[in-house]
Amino acid sequence: MQIIKTAITIFVIVGVALSTATADAAPPSAKGIVTVNYSGKLSASAKQDAMQKAKINALDRYINDFDDQPKERNYSLVRNQIIASIDSYVLSALVLSEQVDEKAHSYTLTIRADINDGKLENAMKDSSAMANTANGEKSLIIFVFVARQQKSVQSFDDKKYKRADIQHGVTVNENVNRDTTESEKVGKSKVVTGDSGKATYNAEHDATVSATTGGSIVKRADLVEWDIAQTADINTVTAGVMTNAGYDVVDTDNLEPALMQAIRKDYSGSNDLSPATTQSLIAAAKSLDIPYIAVGTLDVGVRDIDPANGRIRVYVKVNERVLTARGRLFKTAAAVGPVDFQGEGPSEDIARTDALKTAARAAAEQLMNSLNAKGVQ
Repeated sequence: MQIIKTAITIFVIVGVALSTATADAAPPSAKGIVTVNYSGKLSASAKQDAMQKAKINALDRYINDFDDQPKERNYSLVRNQIIASIDSYVLSALVLSEQVDEKAHSYTLTIRADINDGKLENAMKDSSAMANTANGEKSLIIFVFVARQQKSVQSFDDKKYKRADIQHGVTVNENVNRDTTESEKVGKSKVVTGDSGKATYNAEHDATVSATTGGSIVKRADLVEWDIAQTADINTVTAGVMTNAGYDVVDTDNLEPALMQAIRKDYSGSNDLSPATTQSLIAAAKSLDIPYIAVGTLDVGVRDIDPANGRIRVYVKVNERVLTARGRLFKTAAAVGPVDFQGEGPSEDIARTDALKTAARAAAEQLMNSLNAKGVQ
């Protein structure tokens, strides 16, 4: 029996539909700085050499600014290929400053380079193990991305505990003065003796009290209830990322409705799946011969106004991880977040959709970079 290996993207779709937004975005840019040495006088060829090296430096800085180790590793695999045709990956370069040190025969150039991000991503994807694996040999992967919006938040007062240790001390100083008189009386047949005295007492009492105070405050996390809100746009965005990376995306009917309901229920009241739901998802993946499962949330924040342009702004926070279902135990193979992504628009619906699409694309790309860096195929 031949096992067809592909990729499954699963989305929880509950709640209101969101509007779509399209906007032309400027290409990303990065600064490039380089210093070259020259002999004699500074020539045009030396300046051209500095320009090419500054473009390479800008591209390296652009990758490093992501602070994404899997992405950096994938870039390092194709860097020599990319810099050999650097002008294909740098759309334009604006000179910001030039400094010539005639005594040291050095020329320092600073530029602002516009990056062809799409071409750069494709070059890294094309070199991945997944892209170079035949369709029948590719591992299956399930993506369970849930978009959520806060429905209610229950806050709890801090519990304060106060303690005081009190010590009492008493010191007594006592002085006694005693005066006595003895007498003797002799009669005809007896002798009578006696004494009398007077005592004076002086006492001083010193009392001391010391107190040591302390205590603690017990804080309880807010209890958040979530509405599961999702849109078909996120399906399209994530499917596009995975398809471009070489994955085949199919429908979600491969999983039981009861399991999907359990996923919705868990994420409506928690930031993670319950152990029971996780075990059920792992079991379902194993039964379908699926070794990788991506789970996580995209949390929609409260709207505000961008002070720079007056447009409505919405943030989405992403937390996701990829589990491996190979063997008896499962473990985390890759993770993303928590990280925030921003969307803007003339209305809250459009800004929220923009933020969700941006977050879904970025999360899928980061997980894909991690899997590519591990040689998943």
